[in-house]
Amino acid sequence: MRVSRKDVSSASHALPEIRFEKQELTSFGGLVLLQAVDLSIGLRAQLRSAVRHLPTGGAYSASRILLLLIVHMFLGWGVGPS
Repeated sequence: MRVSRKDVSSASHALPEIRFEKQELTSFGGLVLLQAVDLSIGLRAQLRSAVRHLPTGGAYSASRILLLLIVHMFLGWGVGPS
């Protein structure tokens, strides 16, 4: 069966339709929503602006560490009973 390209692809900026169904998604499934937030408000640029007064150097910038902490909180890592 031949399937058209239009039927199998969508724009990368399009948000998926949210339906509450039983799905086999990983915990990373919601990251597309965080990506949309980043694109709409410029989260990474705002983080860089917020920490530009801090000294630079090291393997990771302060803005990258903040972004990683936000992603971890979004995914629920490190939250809950230990």
